[in-house]
Amino acid sequence: MLDDEVRLRQATTEDAEEIRDVAWQSMEYLELDADEMNEFREILDISPSLIENNVAYAAENSETEEILGFYIIERSGEEFLLRYLCVSPDYMGTGIGETLFLNACEMAEEAGAEKLHILCHKNNMEFYAEMGAEQCGEYTVEINGRNAVFQKLQLKLCSED
Repeated sequence: MLDDEVRLRQATTEDAEEIRDVAWQSMEYLELDADEMNEFREILDISPSLIENNVAYAAENSETEEILGFYIIERSGEEFLLRYLCVSPDYMGTGIGETLFLNACEMAEEAGAEKLHILCHKNNMEFYAEMGAEQCGEYTVEINGRNAVFQKLQLKLCSED
């Protein structure tokens, strides 16, 4: 898990550019072909308003304040969708992704979610399966006349009554 050098904090609109860079680096790490990378260029436009209007947290180096990973949960009615969870490739395998995911579950549950829906690339399914999520469908996004297909997963959250 995290040590004293890494802390979680709520992301701010000023973080948008650095968060976008982390997202892009994590996508490059997946070694996608050129067409898929171009599709992601359109999708990974993480704006200040996306951060401001949703639940967004960043993991950062407590000394340098460099953002090492982040997540964004969008809420639509009763559905809570973990749209992004990205970790800089230099910090993959350190527990930051797991910590961010557990925090996302906690934040969603505190907001009243019974399930957390997750949008992910097929190459990330193993991580979410290890976290207990199950596939529940696909999500298609049209980008420049092409369809990009993402996996939709869900995780039942335990709520205390």
